[in-house]
Parts: sequence; C-alpha cells; structure tokens
Amino acid sequence: MIEPEEQTELEGQIENLTYVNEENGYTVAKVRVSGHSDPVTIVGQLISPTPGEVLRMKGLWINHPRFGRQFKVMSHCNRHPEISGLRSHQRHRSGDGREDCENLC
Repeated sequence: MIEPEEQTELEGQIENLTYVNEENGYTVAKVRVSGHSDPVTIVGQLISPTPGEVLRMKGLWINHPRFGRQFKVMSHCNRHPEISGLRSHQRHRSGDGREDCENLC
C-alpha cells in the first residue's frame, strides 16, 4: 500500500500572477516565502488571488516535468493585514471547494 504524502504548510505573499482561470479559480502564481531566496511557484484553485495578499497554504511539493518544482495548494486561507487594530479578515478555501480550513488559519 502506498502511503499518502504528508502535506506541508507555507505562508507567503503573492508577488505576481502567472495564470488565472476565472471559471474554476485554477491559478499559477509566484509567492515570496520566508526561508526561500527565490519566489515559490504555487498552483491550485485560489479565491480571487491578488498580488500583495498573504496566503497560508497546505499542500504538496511536486515536480512538474516542464516547469520544475512547484507547491500544489490543497487548502489555503487569505490573510489580510490588520487595519487600525481591527482583527484581520480571513477567507478560507480547501481544494475541493469547501470554505473550511479553520485549523489552517
């Protein structure tokens, strides 16, 4: 029996969007992640991604035959900076479309 890979957590700021499918949310983006000298390429379904926003993600590292190492996002939440002491707004999304990642954020 093949054991499933353990998901990894990453948090970073979207630097730029390479590709976004408006119909299904599939996104390819570059994200600045602490501890990585170069931006990390992430792929997966994201909710209205915007350069500058911070994502907390769970997923798997994959090696695409053409594009190399990428982080496949299985679930994420968008973390918006706090404004004037107000609690930050968070949007949650799991890879299957459910709005549910309370344990992630």
